[in-house]
Amino acid sequence: MSLLAFLLRASRGAVVLSIVAGLVSGLTGVGMIVLIHAALERAPGSPGWLGAAFFGLCLVSALTRVLAQASMVRLAQGTACRLCLSLCRRLLSVPLRTFEGLDPAAVLAVLTEDIVVMANAVVGFPQLGINLPIVVVCLAYVGWLSPAVFLWGVVFAALAIASYAWLTSKALGHLTIARAGQETLVAHFRALIDGFRELKSHRGRREAFYAEGLQAAAETARDRSIAGMTLFSVAGSWSQVAFFGFIGTLLFILPGTQSLGRDVLSGAVLVVLYIMAPLDVIMTWVPMLGRARVSLRRIEALAPSLNLADDALATPSPALFESSVELRDVTYAYDRGRERGEFVLGPVNLSLRPEEIVFLVGGNGSGKTTLVKLLAGLYVPDQGSIRLDGRPVTAEGLEAYRQLFSVIFTDGHLFQKILGLDPEGLDERARDHLVRFELEDRVGVEGGAFSTVGVSQGQRKRLALLTALLEDRPICVLDEWAANQDPYFKKFFYHEILPEWRARGKTLLVITHDEDYFHVADRVVRLDSGRLLGDEVHVVQENRV
Repeated sequence: MSLLAFLLRASRGAVVLSIVAGLVSGLTGVGMIVLIHAALERAPGSPGWLGAAFFGLCLVSALTRVLAQASMVRLAQGTACRLCLSLCRRLLSVPLRTFEGLDPAAVLAVLTEDIVVMANAVVGFPQLGINLPIVVVCLAYVGWLSPAVFLWGVVFAALAIASYAWLTSKALGHLTIARAGQETLVAHFRALIDGFRELKSHRGRREAFYAEGLQAAAETARDRSIAGMTLFSVAGSWSQVAFFGFIGTLLFILPGTQSLGRDVLSGAVLVVLYIMAPLDVIMTWVPMLGRARVSLRRIEALAPSLNLADDALATPSPALFESSVELRDVTYAYDRGRERGEFVLGPVNLSLRPEEIVFLVGGNGSGKTTLVKLLAGLYVPDQGSIRLDGRPVTAEGLEAYRQLFSVIFTDGHLFQKILGLDPEGLDERARDHLVRFELEDRVGVEGGAFSTVGVSQGQRKRLALLTALLEDRPICVLDEWAANQDPYFKKFFYHEILPEWRARGKTLLVITHDEDYFHVADRVVRLDSGRLLGDEVHVVQENRV
């Protein structure tokens, strides 16, 4: 899709208004040149209507220029905002597995750079709408003054345009490569932030990361951008050379071959000199529009992965959990790479009931996290079904089903603001939990937001658990929550938090390796290489603690 077509889809009325206003502004500029030429040729004491017409055109030109630019600025910023929100909305709507397959650096580059580049470049359309008509009509006026001068100008223009098009195509090629390099650079920025501790503790790794990764990517993006923008500069300079070459030919060569009157020659030179400024504006905006074209392609490349229904974030009807949640003959497969091959989870048969604590145990890579994602509705089974109170969970009911779960992943993100909950009394309840988790001296709550999340990993897990307690959903999944806790809070978690939660009617699925606390669970489910060992469950204790 071209940039103009994209804008027409966004707001045809604003684009047409801006273009029409730009055309009027450009044509009034040409009218002023005609009046200037007439005023220079007139005899003293000629009619004064020329001055009135000139100042009238000045006013019209200024007003239409402002109208053209203001309407396009409003359109550009509004379109950029809508595009950003649309992409974010669609990102939030894609299935988890689809999202995990996206390149985070590409997504960040689109959201933080490409949309901004497009918004800035779109403002140039009125400039083209204002200045292109000036150039075209000025050339037509020259043709009216002298067909010979016009034909000579067409020859020069054809050569200049052909050379300019070749140079700009090469420049766009460099900018396309530079834009791809920007994604690599963003990926290195993420690695710098996420891996700062590892880089800080290993000097060789840190220096290699800087020299071979960050510096190399930055220099590649820099060099390609310089090459592209330099070629645009060369193209602009070449256009000026051709322009002055035409003036030189007009002044020093053409009069020797053609009979040109002084008034024709002076008028042609005046018009050609006047269009220097419009041509310079055009040459300035063409590179920016070229960059915008590259950015639009990157946005279009990302968009098919996010092609979902517009109501994907619609509020679902609430689901009820009364007797059981089941995975029945569920299988799920994914590729782990060329050397490791395909991993298959299942077939798995697993059920959870209200007021129950279930421990899920198994070695690394056994499929525990994948099983949790299937159970919570974040993955869709390849085969088998998820059943809620005996009824299959359909694709239409999957979003409502997910609302039954609070999931704390071992590598989960902690939001500083407690989102999606009723603010009434939220701060007071959160403060009570902070005291209980011994975090009141480190973290405060105001307006539904934590004062900081810059605490230790174990404390962050406690804040995540606090959030899950506030959510008060029927089922809670805790992925290795106790792994980052000291002995006191580990015991507190198993002996107080879990039994209390169960007593409130909740269902808890806990991924753990803490064998000393297996007696707390009602059942233990063992998973190995994607399969449950033996029976579905291993009863540990009938009596609840």
